[in-house]
Amino acid sequence: MQKRLGIVTMPLEERQVSHSSPMFATVLDPSPLVTLFSDRRIARLTLVNARTEAARTKSLNKNGNAISTKDMEAAGLTAAVARERLLSLNQRIMLEWGPAVGKMDEAEQTRIVAALVDGKAALLRVDASAGHGLTETEFVRLRLADGETLEARVLGPARSADTYLQSAGIIALVEQDRVLPLSAGLMLNAATKAEQQRGVFVPETALLYMGGQISVYVATGQESFVQHILTNYQPAADGLLVKAGLKAGDLVVTSGAAILYSTATPQEGED
Repeated sequence: MQKRLGIVTMPLEERQVSHSSPMFATVLDPSPLVTLFSDRRIARLTLVNARTEAARTKSLNKNGNAISTKDMEAAGLTAAVARERLLSLNQRIMLEWGPAVGKMDEAEQTRIVAALVDGKAALLRVDASAGHGLTETEFVRLRLADGETLEARVLGPARSADTYLQSAGIIALVEQDRVLPLSAGLMLNAATKAEQQRGVFVPETALLYMGGQISVYVATGQESFVQHILTNYQPAADGLLVKAGLKAGDLVVTSGAAILYSTATPQEGED
């Protein structure tokens, strides 16, 4: 009967494949961040100067009233305002660019700003459908139009989501010794570094697509088959790499699975 119905089975084999999550990168305009870094640097210098002046006026007021109390209080107020200004800028950077960018030390900020201005660095926002592959990503590989690839270092999570892709997004920085051909607004294909994944390979001919699910028929005896719904898998060339639920040696139906499904599923009107 199986031969007449054209049912063919094949044992599954274990396989290792390279997997890289597809992503989309958008080159960001660095001007807002460069401006914020510059304003914060000025605010730090202003605060240092204001605190020095406040300490000087306090000392002079205490030792002989060379400075009036009113002037001493004014200097203290100026220092307090400078402190609040710096705090506000720190909070703004954290809110707009994320904690990783906001907590950069001044030397790192200065280096990155110089590279951005010289065209030897670029800021990017990287997104993936449903955020897949973004978790714990440290580096992203970018592909340019001419086929060249660049590596971008992930700075941290973005502060706003992409509502279309439902992606939280990450902010990345790409740096090169030469000028980069990355203009603000340019969109690029991106991917995480390829990771080796192990599982069993299920060929496309064995897959059944029913009701939004993917399943296969597994032989449990010479005359019996069980439908197995796949849940833990990833696309591979000409099939799927199944990482759980199936094992090497399992016999899956590679021809005639649709016939098995139709015979096992009651038709409309049948008891």
